Amino acid sequence: MGLYDKQKVLRTITDCSKLYERNLNHRDFLYIVRDRKSKPFYKEVTYIPTNFLHLMGVVTKLSPIDFYNACLSGKLSQNDFSLRADGASVQKANVSIPLMSIHKRATMFGDSDEIYTDVLFGNVRGCIGFKKSGDSRFYKPNTLLEADITKKAISTYPVLAVYQKASTELLYTSICYKSNILKNIEASSLVWSEEIQALIIDNSSLVLDL
Repeated sequence: MGLYDKQKVLRTITDCSKLYERNLNHRDFLYIVRDRKSKPFYKEVTYIPTNFLHLMGVVTKLSPIDFYNACLSGKLSQNDFSLRADGASVQKANVSIPLMSIHKRATMFGDSDEIYTDVLFGNVRGCIGFKKSGDSRFYKPNTLLEADITKKAISTYPVLAVYQKASTELLYTSICYKSNILKNIEASSLVWSEEIQALIIDNSSLVLDL
């Protein structure tokens, strides 16, 4: 890997940290997905600062939180990390900036065909993998891939809508993505199953962030 690659990755990581902080950090997202029988089901994901390092795919002696803070403050240097020999660090850098807005770009969901991650959200250009631990209902991000999700998932399903909230909030307060499948339905008029609706604030108070 050349010096140019490392400079490029450093710039990308720094930019990504700011987008991660603005769009994802300490936020929860409710993805509503359509199964093969056209029945909606859902997955919930959450983001914290220590997840960021996993997505960037570089090798560092810094702790995940120190790495994230160094990125945010602009203090991360080329001496603080190395690129993976298999080229994965550069590959991730190719798609990581748009994937920091995955809540607005993920058109598909699928179960992963890899053992290190459980599920994938993304599109034909890239995806983020999430893993569930313990009894938590939330999945956490643990990898980012420059890959067509249809080639990495066992099977894929369309994402119908995505809602978001601060992690400290009980209910999802805004909708940030609505599929073209639902183009004839206003976002504020969407109605889901009782189980899904119980997770979302009343439509009259819902914030539209599309």
